[in-house]
Amino acid sequence: MIAQAELTEARAEVLEVQEPVPDVIVPREDSYYEDLELLARVLHCENSNEVDGEEACWKTGSVIINRINSPNYPDTLEGVIYQEGQYDCLKNIYKEEPTDIEWEVAAELLSTGGIIPEEVVYAAEFRQGSGVHDQEGRTIYCYE
Repeated sequence: MIAQAELTEARAEVLEVQEPVPDVIVPREDSYYEDLELLARVLHCENSNEVDGEEACWKTGSVIINRINSPNYPDTLEGVIYQEGQYDCLKNIYKEEPTDIEWEVAAELLSTGGIIPEEVVYAAEFRQGSGVHDQEGRTIYCYE
């Protein structure tokens, strides 16, 4: 699991925060809206080049949910998203607003979970893991 201080540093770097970031973050009791916004923004920046953006959102979001539920990844949305080397789009995450569909998909995923098998934890433009589950545009969804 990623230490909270490492996560804070990663978030500060991504957001280019100018002020010092505290070493300890006290989690809010209700982080749903923060998670909703983060997931919607990642869906937007990860899938902006896909032909079928809605289908890609569902699958990409499902991979993220699957990672949260996997013992091999951090157990929080923020931990999975900010894990080093995982999501290249983070540098552009606040440049554009998510679409209504991305907000809706994010909300549904947070409420009901993913739509692909739990073992699918990879989404990239290359094959990896133990096999291919599906391909959407350039993105290949693979089993752990």
